[in-house]
Amino acid sequence: MFRPEVAPHVSSVCVDLFGGYGFTREQSVAKLYCDTGIGTIYEGTSNMLQK
Repeated sequence: MFRPEVAPHVSSVCVDLFGGYGFTREQSVAKLYCDTGIGTIYEGTSNMLQK
């Protein structure tokens, strides 16, 4: 239940730290940012996981 909430926040901070370079293909930060968004959908919402 912890990862689906924290991973998007952490990857967003990483993109902010990298600035414009965070969205280039040379950096893996953009892929991490996109993958964390789908993780929330794939694993289900936090409310569903609590039950």
